[in-house]
Amino acid sequence: MGFNVSPTGYFYVCNADRNADGFFGKMIFEETLVSYEWDSIWIEKKLFEMLEVLNSDVIPDHNRSCENCAYSHQRALLES
Repeated sequence: MGFNVSPTGYFYVCNADRNADGFFGKMIFEETLVSYEWDSIWIEKKLFEMLEVLNSDVIPDHNRSCENCAYSHQRALLES
């Protein structure tokens, strides 16, 4: 679309204080801004790959690191 986009992105990270003495109705968070350099060259190709999977009649193979795949696999084992 012709927009100038910075190659530097940022993650805003909030982590609860695990060393707190107790909850006491509130959580204390530590906030951190983490910068990273990114490249968008791969995005368009991946979007087309995703559309291909979504529009396909073939179910893709499961991925060992995918929580949804693990849930589906365990449910299939229980139902069989």
